[in-house]
Amino acid sequence: MDDKGHPSLTLTHDQRAIAHYLGRKALEVGEANGNPETVDVSARQLFNNVNAIAAEIAITAHLNVAHDLTVKWPPAHHDFVLKNGTRVDCKWTRSRNSHLVVARNKRLTDCDLFLSMKGEGRHFKVIGWATPSMVMQDKYLRTDRTGWWVKHYDLIQARHCPPTMTLHDYIIFWMDNQ
Repeated sequence: MDDKGHPSLTLTHDQRAIAHYLGRKALEVGEANGNPETVDVSARQLFNNVNAIAAEIAITAHLNVAHDLTVKWPPAHHDFVLKNGTRVDCKWTRSRNSHLVVARNKRLTDCDLFLSMKGEGRHFKVIGWATPSMVMQDKYLRTDRTGWWVKHYDLIQARHCPPTMTLHDYIIFWMDNQ
């Protein structure tokens, strides 16, 4: 836990190396398939890609659920599945005061839960989560209509997980009782 009670996750050296490999591979696959975001691959894009994948690896290891380590085009609509069948799309942000960002091309049926994480390198924190119906409201739609941006304080906070429950069980409990 960090000083605000968010669950803290640390990758092993091998997990970070896998994230770096997959981040670079995802950019190559995207470029080969005409993804406009990968035309001029910069160090910043690689950094963002690697950290997004590292966050996925960290949370799936923490929750003890399977993570598909293959790079596909187009990318999957969700990153992993909880033991109760909940499809989760992990969203990474670098900034502490940032948002859960969901692209405009997402549909309500693409996943069951968006999970927001922050951090970089080997250290990540679980901020919180929201369902697609919570995210995809007009009040969160950017003025340029490129996607939904939800402030972290509007999410269901991971720090409220009772000490007697695992984060995995808390998310499932929340999903079953919303």
